[in-house]
Amino acid sequence: MTDPASDLPPTEPIDISAYLPDPYDEPSG
Repeated sequence: MTDPASDLPPTEPIDISAYLPDPYDEPSG
């Protein structure tokens, strides 16, 4: 099994926070 990502250069860590709502962004309380 060959990983297609292996061919590509190391990309920066994707910030999933940008796509998912941050529960800690606005503390409720």
